[in-house]
Amino acid sequence: MRQHVSGRNTVCATISRVHPRARYGYLCAWAHLTLDCRHSPQAVECGLVRPPAAEPLTQQIARYTEGTAAAAVATGDCPGFRGTRGIGDAVTPEQEARRKIDRQLGQCGWLVQDYRSMDLSAGPGVAVREFPLTTGFADYLLYVDRRVLGVIEAKRAGHTLTGVETQSAKYTRGLPANLPHYRLPLPFAYESTGAVPQFTNALDPHPRSREVFTFHRPEKLRRLVGLEKQLRASLREMPPLDTERLWRVQIEAVTNLEASLADNRPRALNQMATGSGKTHTAVTMSYRIVKYGGAKRVLTNDDGGISAPKT
Repeated sequence: MRQHVSGRNTVCATISRVHPRARYGYLCAWAHLTLDCRHSPQAVECGLVRPPAAEPLTQQIARYTEGTAAAAVATGDCPGFRGTRGIGDAVTPEQEARRKIDRQLGQCGWLVQDYRSMDLSAGPGVAVREFPLTTGFADYLLYVDRRVLGVIEAKRAGHTLTGVETQSAKYTRGLPANLPHYRLPLPFAYESTGAVPQFTNALDPHPRSREVFTFHRPEKLRRLVGLEKQLRASLREMPPLDTERLWRVQIEAVTNLEASLADNRPRALNQMATGSGKTHTAVTMSYRIVKYGGAKRVLTNDDGGISAPKT
């Protein structure tokens, strides 16, 4: 993008004036920064220009953007322009977290869009970045079938997520009245640094944040919000166990497991002796959780070094 004006080599470098809440340039108004530098053979040959020594490039960028933000001329960010290599190459922990979250959302069936250019008809699940609410800006607002049902609070890579659910809860209550939604407060909230996200289902009897492998797909959240009773509520109302064909140790194992699940403790370890009917016990547990609890899938695991060779 070089042009010669009065014997000077002028380069127009595209930079991003970043919205204060758009921390790494999702919402931006494009501006142009003109750097007038003395003509040099190196600049003409390489396509590079260097600012006067008295004022570094970063200071010029800050001056032209009124100090809001400087995301200048990184190679590949400005099509058609060969910027000064090294400027803008550094990725902040928050930028890295956002990139990972965007990628994970895409892998889970979400279309990630900017607030100013969002198109809710593009697909069944749309995650809108930096959405303004009455309680602040939600990092991501989740739409399913053009109706809002959740938020995502993004934190920089390495940030602890302990206590962040209180901030997410604030956004679930800040939806403007004119936006279509499934219910209020919004039922689903995530917190993520781009690694393992945390998830809170406000429809549970005792909602609390817990780790999940990744974000739920849009159709999964649509199913959850439409349930008459959530899984954890159903696990608290299991019918009595039919003990006619079970041994005492099997009855004890199933009963204790269901009591633990009803107490909102989803992790449990069943330790049984060899020959005590572990397989029958696992089948009985899985059957009841699917039939009466409403679970779609149950994963059972055994110690491969002990049980597997004997089955």
